[in-house]
Amino acid sequence: MHAKNIPCRTGPLATWTIVDRLPRIEVPTLVVNGGAGDITKDWVIQPLLDGIPNVQHHKFESSTHTPFLEERPTYMEVVGDFLD
Repeated sequence: MHAKNIPCRTGPLATWTIVDRLPRIEVPTLVVNGGAGDITKDWVIQPLLDGIPNVQHHKFESSTHTPFLEERPTYMEVVGDFLD
């Protein structure tokens, strides 16, 4: 499943995945994504949310691929809260 404007992956990394090793992550993990971009949709990060044991998630609804620029104050608050 690919978004319309994302080219299909080819070459030696076309089938590479680390999803089977995500359960080995032993530290709290923050996964963020944007709600306004084609490559930041929920289905892209879902394997991370499903596979990492101690995961937190925040979706930046007004951002594409760079919520740290597009929603900086909220981003800093979310990351700060996660690190506390």
